[in-house]
Amino acid sequence: MSKKNSTNDKRVQKQKKADLKKRRENIAVFTTLGICIALILLLVVLIIVRNVDWDTDDGDTTTTSVTAGETLTHGDFTYYKNKEEGIGILSYKGNAERVVIPSEIDGVEVKYVWDAFRNNESVKEVVIPNTVIELDGCFEGCKNLTKVTFYNSVSIIYENTFKDCEKLSNVVFYGSKQQYQLIQLYDGTGSNAKLLSATVSYEPYN
Repeated sequence: MSKKNSTNDKRVQKQKKADLKKRRENIAVFTTLGICIALILLLVVLIIVRNVDWDTDDGDTTTTSVTAGETLTHGDFTYYKNKEEGIGILSYKGNAERVVIPSEIDGVEVKYVWDAFRNNESVKEVVIPNTVIELDGCFEGCKNLTKVTFYNSVSIIYENTFKDCEKLSNVVFYGSKQQYQLIQLYDGTGSNAKLLSATVSYEPYN
């Protein structure tokens, strides 16, 4: 065998080894990439499953399975339910003059009252439970509302919550005057002026 042929054979062998090494590296890269994609997909599935709430409502409606974030009904109330965040009252469809908001529905605490009574002209008195921490626009346009009761659990009252509550004159607060004054009240446009001008009765509460 000539020296030239021997050199060519060595080059061929060297090239084959280089090609084999490259193929192995490519296989390793694709294998790692495949594992990463599989892990990401698994994580997405776990997140989806984690956020699904298979609770049911045992109020006055037909019991159905629902996902978190959907709205449900309980009597005259429509509400948003999430086990971790609590329940937010979205609306009230009744025409009672005195309404007592439940402290819990289906074992989950009611923590928020949003636009529940907006423009309701039937309601005159509303009792808010000691689980509620936030009021947001819930009594706007309640022209016949004269009395509202709530507890020191409330920490925020947003703008427009008592807007156009022309007859509101009586507030019953379960807690001290100091706790009442610590409530974060948004009233930049004077939309909660009726709350500020109402007579507040303080009732002892731990």
